[in-house]
Amino acid sequence: MLQDLRYSLRSLLKRPGFTLVVVATLALGIGVNAAIFSVFNILLRPLPVKQPESIVRLEFEDGPRRMDILSFPAYAYIRDRNQSFSDVLAVFQDERFLLGENRPNSDPEEIVGNFVSDNYFAMLGGSSHLGRFFTAEENSVPGRDAVVVLTHGFWERRFASDPQLVGSSIKLNGKPFTVIGITHPEFVGLRHEMPDVWMPLSMRAAMSTDRFEHVALEKRDWYGGRDFPWVSVFARLKPGTTAAEARAEMNVLLGQLDTQSSTDRKPVIAVDPVNDLKVPFEAWMLIGMVLGATALILLIACFNIANMQLARAIARQKEIGVRLCLGASRWRIVRQLLTESLALSVVGGLAGVMLAWWSLNLFLSVVFVRYGGAEMLRVNIDLTPDWRVLSYSFGLALLSGLAFGLVPALRATRPDLIGMVKSEGSTATGRSARSRLSGALVVAQVAICFVLLIPAGLLLRSVQLNLATDPGYDAKNLLSIDYSLELSGYDAERAQVFQQQLMTRLAALPGVKSVSLDREFNNRGIVTLLDHGGSGPNQYSSVELEGIPSTYLDTIGTPLVLGRGFTADEVTARAPVLIVSESTARNLWPGQNALGKSLRVEQPLGEGATEMIFSAAQVIGVSRDNQIYRSGETPSFMVYVPGASAGEMDTRLLVRTTTDAATLKDLARREAYAVEPVLRLLVRTFEERIAREQAIMSAASHGATALGALAVTLAIIGLYGVMAWTVVQRTREIGIRMALGAQAHNVLTLVLRQGMKLVVIGVVIGVPASLAVARLLSSMLVGLTTSDALTIGLVTALLVGVTLLACYLPARRATRVDPLETLRYE
Repeated sequence: MLQDLRYSLRSLLKRPGFTLVVVATLALGIGVNAAIFSVFNILLRPLPVKQPESIVRLEFEDGPRRMDILSFPAYAYIRDRNQSFSDVLAVFQDERFLLGENRPNSDPEEIVGNFVSDNYFAMLGGSSHLGRFFTAEENSVPGRDAVVVLTHGFWERRFASDPQLVGSSIKLNGKPFTVIGITHPEFVGLRHEMPDVWMPLSMRAAMSTDRFEHVALEKRDWYGGRDFPWVSVFARLKPGTTAAEARAEMNVLLGQLDTQSSTDRKPVIAVDPVNDLKVPFEAWMLIGMVLGATALILLIACFNIANMQLARAIARQKEIGVRLCLGASRWRIVRQLLTESLALSVVGGLAGVMLAWWSLNLFLSVVFVRYGGAEMLRVNIDLTPDWRVLSYSFGLALLSGLAFGLVPALRATRPDLIGMVKSEGSTATGRSARSRLSGALVVAQVAICFVLLIPAGLLLRSVQLNLATDPGYDAKNLLSIDYSLELSGYDAERAQVFQQQLMTRLAALPGVKSVSLDREFNNRGIVTLLDHGGSGPNQYSSVELEGIPSTYLDTIGTPLVLGRGFTADEVTARAPVLIVSESTARNLWPGQNALGKSLRVEQPLGEGATEMIFSAAQVIGVSRDNQIYRSGETPSFMVYVPGASAGEMDTRLLVRTTTDAATLKDLARREAYAVEPVLRLLVRTFEERIAREQAIMSAASHGATALGALAVTLAIIGLYGVMAWTVVQRTREIGIRMALGAQAHNVLTLVLRQGMKLVVIGVVIGVPASLAVARLLSSMLVGLTTSDALTIGLVTALLVGVTLLACYLPARRATRVDPLETLRYE
């Protein structure tokens, strides 16, 4: 084996050009696969904490209902009385805070923090970069110790790594907190998404929250309420204790807590290892699709290398024939050739892993921020190749070496010794067999390109149609202002005053045409036709129902095509009047005037119960269809009722401008902070909102397009190589044809016909296969079917065009053959 390896390396070094091309092609194929697998490998890596295999998650199960949070009394009872765990911690994750000074002209920054028990860092093996962590005393009295620990990344970004920050004070929601420590750069915690700050669990009740809107303030008994779950609980199993044993004990303790269940089923506590993956089936489907696409890229690369190996094998037929005549067995020669292929695959695999690592570290943060927003900057992931990535890449490399090496090796060692030794291995029969195999590989490459390009084209077309479709409202000069007063300590009365003041200030800004509250609610309703005279049904469920103020439709730029809008008095009185969309009018009253029609409007409550909104309401207007909150989708049934949320804690204001809305963003922020310096605020243009909504689709389409482009590039290289080899093999034939009077255009047509025949066969196979694959993406396509003729036509034209170019270059070379020189040489 060592002798085979040494000979293979010498042979490959003698042909550096061939070796470099093969390694580069394989590195691209394996590099793409290794890069994608490295991203998915984040799900497979254990948490970067001390002994992650012994950490479990406690969850509450009540029949089909499962919650990942428990009440504080349940946590404390389990912590103090269990025999299965060496340690138990509690955490409340992803609370929003406002960091900044409580003074005008100082915009607060919204940050994310976690409330944790005092043993959190010790149990997970965290260490401090500066300062210290919380003590048990600081976590014992609710609301007493306002101390905070900063994560290292946030300390670097926000405070420029100032070592003097420890011991000083910062303000969160306008309250002073003493910074006592900075975490070590490598400490992540229980999730890859890092918070900005850590606070004692005892400070939870002292800080406002924008969560638990369904729980009344008087019922938020943070530390004493058994019926108020809010903490996530994790524990470390004692050595020798299994999760099943801990589960049995936890349910004994749960029974001792006298927990009341709303059903006849007995609630239990689940104990699951924290490293157990909880990935939805849809996510696994997406992972499978992406890995499948990258595997096709590698397959195309292998087909290219197989063609190169076939050409090289023909050039070595005399050498192989001599070795066989001297007594070498066919298996011995095959093993030697496979060793060369495997050596190439190993080098290509290593180059692919390096390429993947380099490209991921260079581009991933840019991609995350572009498609995931600034929030993705807090995601702490390690993309260093581990044993999983290396094993995956090494396995792909070995499979690739066998894939592109086995068939050429078997063909090169066929037992036609006399022909090989006499250099007749390239007879017509030999050339025909090799050409058929090379042609089959090219056909497969073209077909695979269609499987990748048509889904990519469908995604791109869907995004373009979304952006080009008239949404039914004017997004160009529309500003969205979202604010929340939960973190500012407001009540309903103060919130209403704030809302009125802010709307007045915004309306006074230069260039502002109108200001409106957003819709009050959006849910599904049931409408019944009270004056039904047609043949269709008289009741429709799952109708889009929206409560809107009188200024809403004017502000978003959706005109009325019939009738009038709501008046301010009708909205205040919740008068029984309705506005319906054009689609609703057509579907409910085809061929009739919708104005004056009557509807009963109800809202389903579940289990068959409904809440009456209007027992009888009259249609006073018909609005244009719009897609303001579902880009690309026009609801078939949309009914507007009077409604305006005055004094809500979380509200959105809409501002219509006469100039570019982006120029008013800073002015709008200034006015909002002038009314309330400590304010959670998000100001965006509607064009930015649409781009954000399209981020996932854009990422999918751009990723699919990049894979498709790489596949086409590899396929073109493969087709060019086959056609160039064909021209070389047919040089004598072409020379004879030209000597007998064939013109250059005849030779050009001959070679092009041969190449395009392969392309056409690939198209015939690839289009149906691509349509079958595209069905998996049907849920992501808006306003487009998977058999969209324009997309298929464009992709076909593109692929035929570039493959025609790949065939043309060798064909053009064939027309320059000198027949006299060719015949003299022969």
